[in-house]
Amino acid sequence: MKKFIQTILFLCIISSSIFSQDLDSLYHKLFTSINYSKAADEISSGKVETIKCGMYIVNELKENFEKLSPEQKNNLSFLQMRPQTETSIISPSGYFRIHYNTTGVHAPGYNLNELSIALDSTKKFEIDFLGYPEPPNDNGEGGDNLYDVYIQDLGSIYGYTDFVSTSNSPSFMVIDNDFNIHYTKGIDGAKVTVAHEFHHAIQVGSYLYRSNDSFFYEMLSTSMEEFVFDTINDYYDYIPNYYNNAQAPFYATYGGGYDLAIWNIFLKEKYGYDVIKRSLENVVNHSALESIANSIAEFGGSFKSDFAEFGVWNYFTGSRTKRGKYFDEAEYYPHIKPVMSINFNPSSEMVMVNSNPVSNNYLRFVDVSRGLPDTLVAIVTNNDYQSTSRTEFNYYLYNYSAEGSTNINDLYWSKITSNKKSIFSETVIFNNELAVEGNTERVEVDFAFPQPFNYNKHAFLYIPTSKDISGKSFLNIYTTSMDLVFSDEKDIFATDKIVVRWDGKKSNGEKLPTGVYIYVTKSGDIIKKGKLVIYNE
Repeated sequence: MKKFIQTILFLCIISSSIFSQDLDSLYHKLFTSINYSKAADEISSGKVETIKCGMYIVNELKENFEKLSPEQKNNLSFLQMRPQTETSIISPSGYFRIHYNTTGVHAPGYNLNELSIALDSTKKFEIDFLGYPEPPNDNGEGGDNLYDVYIQDLGSIYGYTDFVSTSNSPSFMVIDNDFNIHYTKGIDGAKVTVAHEFHHAIQVGSYLYRSNDSFFYEMLSTSMEEFVFDTINDYYDYIPNYYNNAQAPFYATYGGGYDLAIWNIFLKEKYGYDVIKRSLENVVNHSALESIANSIAEFGGSFKSDFAEFGVWNYFTGSRTKRGKYFDEAEYYPHIKPVMSINFNPSSEMVMVNSNPVSNNYLRFVDVSRGLPDTLVAIVTNNDYQSTSRTEFNYYLYNYSAEGSTNINDLYWSKITSNKKSIFSETVIFNNELAVEGNTERVEVDFAFPQPFNYNKHAFLYIPTSKDISGKSFLNIYTTSMDLVFSDEKDIFATDKIVVRWDGKKSNGEKLPTGVYIYVTKSGDIIKKGKLVIYNE
């Protein structure tokens, strides 16, 4: 059977030469965002999202200020000067000066002593520990040569870094005064923002900022949040943009680079922090993707193989997390969304995909021909970081050894054809395990997972049952007093383990209170039972 899949080419809105309509769009986005009440209304209605970093918007509008209308210039006149504040304090290390108002709409809504400590911790980690150079001083622009941080009501913007030029430039940062309408609120929002913006200060201070590679700088700064303040995890709000669109080109994802913090987390786990720093050094003379590839090569790796491996790491998240492997926080990440999902009809399928450069294409096949469903996910990686053009490939899946095909395991074979075949590589996941010869059988387990189940962290519980040719199992859930709270026939889930999937809710859809519950599954004549814990915060 032949199928055609057209992936979308995501166009980057960033350009070194900005069009008037783009300028109007940036103006509207910024002006709406800094109007607190309007931003709050639009965020609550789902019309707009918070802006993690306003650096690109602010500096593009400043650079093109004379192209704005008189009304737009008037509304954005504050961009032409530093914020005016009543007073300031110096951080304990004597490195930062924090400017703020004690009353009014711009007054801080969090503890300034905690902010001061967070700033010093950021400098200690990013400069003293990681070895980045200090941002150049501003020759007394903020009253002295300390690094200036201004607290303002920024509406839906977390913060931004304001700089003079794109290299060797002094800068200052502006951060929101309370983070009340952001994903991460209060002092925690302030902490990740200073970690983020201070790295931008490093980028423009000693390296090079190139607006058409803005994804790279945002990726760097967002990953710094996780490295400096590991327990806050504001980046969780952005990574679904990548997990829902992994087929997008790496340089133009929906998340604007914030969602790609996971790439630097991946690199850090493989090579350490220095490979990330080296990519920033290389970007002075090369494009962002070339800089990343060159840096990996300098550390003995290969962008081609690492980007393919990155695709595997991003599969094993959420309920598919492998403890002790891949991302440390994988269980809190969403599942990757396949670019397509079809039923496999033996003896073969062929899919045509128009693939974006630097993308992972997840092709999901479900085979029900052997009773219980088998799920096979082919991750076809386009490794072409030197092109911006899409490339078509054909993916063939067989249940026999066809001419030119490669063995996946005892049951399946595959083949990729393309006029640029060298840019593609393939990794296959079979029933949630890396496919190797012989791994075609499911394992029976005697425990439910994840445990404890938390409604705020997990989407489903996986409960043990036994294999049945019908692919069905009955599931009953009882309280410890043997009150029945859920009963239904469930599909045996397509995984490496023989389980059924349950969302932890009563038959009427209500969440259960925190407590211990008893599960009973019946598949054919085989009954399994045990206990599980539900945590309802």
